[in-house]
Amino acid sequence: MALLDLPPDVKIGIAEHLDPDNCLALALTCSELHSCIQDVLSVHTRLLAENSIIDATGADPVLWTVLTDILEEPRKGWYVRELNLPSSCQEQRQDPLSDAELDLFMSATQALAPIYPRPPEPRRDDHSYHLSDSSDSDPVSHVGNALVNGDVNVAIVLLVHHLPNLQTIRITDYHLGLFADFLEHWAVARTSPPSTLKLPFRRLKSASIAHWDTEGSCNFKWATNFMHAPVIDTIAAQSMGGGHVMLPCWSVAFLRNKIGHNLKELYFTCSQLDLQKLDVVLEGIAALERFTYDSGGAIVDDQPFRPKRILAALVMHAGHSLQKLVLTDFTDDNIPSNRVFRSEADRDLDSVPIRDFRNLKILRCNYEWLLPTEGMTDVESSDSGLDCDDAAAAAMPIFDVRDVLPKSLEKLHLHGQFDDDEWTQTRETLGVSNVSTPNLSLGSMRVTRLRPRDVIGAATKLARTEVHRLIRGHGP
Repeated sequence: MALLDLPPDVKIGIAEHLDPDNCLALALTCSELHSCIQDVLSVHTRLLAENSIIDATGADPVLWTVLTDILEEPRKGWYVRELNLPSSCQEQRQDPLSDAELDLFMSATQALAPIYPRPPEPRRDDHSYHLSDSSDSDPVSHVGNALVNGDVNVAIVLLVHHLPNLQTIRITDYHLGLFADFLEHWAVARTSPPSTLKLPFRRLKSASIAHWDTEGSCNFKWATNFMHAPVIDTIAAQSMGGGHVMLPCWSVAFLRNKIGHNLKELYFTCSQLDLQKLDVVLEGIAALERFTYDSGGAIVDDQPFRPKRILAALVMHAGHSLQKLVLTDFTDDNIPSNRVFRSEADRDLDSVPIRDFRNLKILRCNYEWLLPTEGMTDVESSDSGLDCDDAAAAAMPIFDVRDVLPKSLEKLHLHGQFDDDEWTQTRETLGVSNVSTPNLSLGSMRVTRLRPRDVIGAATKLARTEVHRLIRGHGP
């Protein structure tokens, strides 16, 4: 019997057993069905509005309360779309678990055992880093042991397994070691096809991670692990940079198979990733479209910031797909007005083949990072007899920056230090169209002289991307 031929009460009964997304899909198949199950849709709409976000901001034990409700009535987990875990939620329970709560949570913990087997021991000749010591044994046992102490990590681990439609997770990494370890086991399990249907994060689209302190960094493994989510398209991080460079062999192989095939945007603010880590991340993405990297300097990590090499890595891994590139350094406003090539590590890289970006539409970076290194001189050590301004001008002849930019570029935002003569010549040069960038004009450019402040071009400042919302309210 066709669905449309069923009695109305049977149609309603079927709709009541569907989650909100599938119920809506059913209603959209025809107007008759939509009318028949309208009351069911109304209930879904109300519950979705009431339960779409679990926000653990505040001192109340929100996570434990919500977890109890969902374990007792799993359908409530259908409606959660966002899980917000700021640093204020990472506290142990003040009151001990009751026997009933302990039984409920322990049963939920033991149910995870079949999909999280103990990882294999690393070979003696495998010198790459493997799962952390706290996760070398059965991960479910670690969760069970932490449950007795009321560790909030347990509530988080159990919750994510009962939120089948979760789309966004926002994290501050304060006292989340157990959850981080469990996330590694989840990434391992993602490499085993038979277990993937039982794993969480199947519909996760965006993840953000922020470091809890004003100094230091969050581990870059948060990013590589979340890249294993099948439909994730955005990863944002604040103060990312720490962690081992080497990944376990299972993860490297998985990432090289471009598991991040849906990932479109990386947003790193106040971060300091060394090039090896950045290569690992970029290598696992099939077609990155938007990349934002704001260097956080030594307060995040003591690795040097190497903008030219970052640009080269992006050309190599995402040159075919990248459409928006924002690369900034928090020290830009504080460097001396005389041009000195600040990154010793970039001295041997004469120029970046940035013109090899095939689809780049928007570019924002420091003007100097696009200049060839050849001929650049440390003005302070110059013994030519010229004063600093004259030496800088002699070392850095003006050229039309558009000659090295991608032909596809439509918006250009540059900033840097210019002497008076250089600034005047730059203004004159950019006032004339260039066949190398046919889509650029003064109306779509904004070149900013940092000191004294001045601007060439009529383009407005780039608005802060919506992705920044993911880290709002997180960090120190």
